[in-house]
Amino acid sequence: MRRWSFWEWVAYFALLVGALIMAAETGFKTEPEVMERLPAFFHSWLWGFSPAILVIVATIILILREFVFTNRTAHEGPLASFAQSITSPEAPNPLNVARVFVSDSITPKYLAELYNHNTAIQVNGITRNYIGKWMRLSGILSQVLSSVPTRAQLTFENGDFNKVSDYNYYSVFMYFKSPFVDRLTTLRKGDSLTIIGQISEIIPLALSLDNCEIILPPTTPTH
Repeated sequence: MRRWSFWEWVAYFALLVGALIMAAETGFKTEPEVMERLPAFFHSWLWGFSPAILVIVATIILILREFVFTNRTAHEGPLASFAQSITSPEAPNPLNVARVFVSDSITPKYLAELYNHNTAIQVNGITRNYIGKWMRLSGILSQVLSSVPTRAQLTFENGDFNKVSDYNYYSVFMYFKSPFVDRLTTLRKGDSLTIIGQISEIIPLALSLDNCEIILPPTTPTH
């Protein structure tokens, strides 16, 4: 939900209000005396059909966001930000544009530790230039989640790369899009992976990488 846009929140509240109306309608039917005291609007056809109208509106919004307005990283700079680049030779580049990578010292652990010594607004200033650039990460596959065939979220098991303290780890969410999603279906928990992803969001609790790709074949440990 933290990655929702304004319109996804509108769709959510439309569904919420529709559900509340249906619940209220059920309650009113069991209390005819209360129903009689309500304004005329609550007896009109518009009140009766409002849950269906709200569900239709929410559905249209979600369909448009998923299949038409698909740019979820509008806060990122234009493609011109890829100037002065270092192109990664390990992975295919369907856009045929150069990719700027952050230095190897910029790790999830490093980003998490920034919040230990600075306010969030100070960290925003420090990390502003990282947004839109690429990061390379290696780890052990923990989970792959997908609600639609064209997108998926991958996470690694916690390790040194994101360890802040003995009981505190900085979350890293890696988002894949077609055509790279299909490759994720063959992965198994415990596989060792190296991925590259474009930094889209840095917040106190998590790092998000978009447009991710696997650049080294997964290896499964033997037991």
